[in-house]
Amino acid sequence: MKENKISHRQLIKKEDAIAYLENMAGSLKSGKIVIERNGQYVSMTTPELMNMEISAKEKKDKNELSIEFSWRKEPFVPDIAPLNITSEEPPEPEEEAEKEETAEAKDEIKATEPVKTDKTAVDDKLDAGALKSPADAAKTKAPVKSK
Repeated sequence: MKENKISHRQLIKKEDAIAYLENMAGSLKSGKIVIERNGQYVSMTTPELMNMEISAKEKKDKNELSIEFSWRKEPFVPDIAPLNITSEEPPEPEEEAEKEETAEAKDEIKATEPVKTDKTAVDDKLDAGALKSPADAAKTKAPVKSK
């Protein structure tokens, strides 16, 4: 089978990049991607599962973002963790560490507060008169008559 291939590189405005990506997304949704340039074209049917590779590089004088989709006739088995793409930067590791330290400090404060044991709770009820001590309970019971 003859290999059809189109490569393209040019300087474009951000709005044009967005338009290309939106067209690509619409083609992916439809299940068919056709890329055409100067009368040559590549037509591809897209499966439900495909490989995706994203590479992002931040260099001193240049940034680079590459997105590649590929697929074969056999099914794809995912083997990596999910990828998040947002417009928000994740918190700095220091911020996460501070949050964890704050949570640990709260746990330590709770741990230093006095904890009422069952004995302490019983003593409180005795003091409040809600319970009688075994000695007091014996005093208020009716005497048991022996036969």
